[in-house]
Amino acid sequence: MVTTPASAPWRSEAALAHAALGHREQAFALAHEELNLAEAWGTQTAIGISLRALGVITEGHAGLDLLHQAASALASSPALLEHARALYHLGAAACRLDDTATGRPILVQAHDLANNCGSRALTRLTRTALAAIGADPGPPPPSTPILPGLEYKASTLTVAGHTDRQIAQALMITPHTVQTTITSACRRLNLPDRTHLPAALGVF
Repeated sequence: MVTTPASAPWRSEAALAHAALGHREQAFALAHEELNLAEAWGTQTAIGISLRALGVITEGHAGLDLLHQAASALASSPALLEHARALYHLGAAACRLDDTATGRPILVQAHDLANNCGSRALTRLTRTALAAIGADPGPPPPSTPILPGLEYKASTLTVAGHTDRQIAQALMITPHTVQTTITSACRRLNLPDRTHLPAALGVF
């Protein structure tokens, strides 16, 4: 069992899933557990991801404050895509509270950062949120591959749940080459590790 949120923030994702199903008690328990672990671990990325999940499932201004804290923590971390995700949720939450003057520039920042990170899924979400408040996000980004050939193939296979050995067999390369290729893809997308690839490749 992974207990370090920095290596795999599964509690945050599980908390969001429980919240979507209406299981609020389980959602809050998981989110608070991960935040406690993140604060003990001490990295801004882990703390920011945990705060984002807790902010998303917390209603009203209390949730908005948590999302502010998440965006602030991630702004000082190397996890640019996670920062963009926090900004998106922060901007969207502000707009839901009828504060579009605050939410609009935050959503614009989230849109630009997501686009720079190559996350088509998050870019689409921010564009939709901006359009909903009458803001023009500008022309859509060109639909070009966000990773070169081998990196894209290895990354999409790992997102689909294949092991490094299975990917190596499918691409006729060594498992070590798979590891270095995925590491290179994460570096190109400004991701801390492969667990963040689904969001970058459109499984947001």
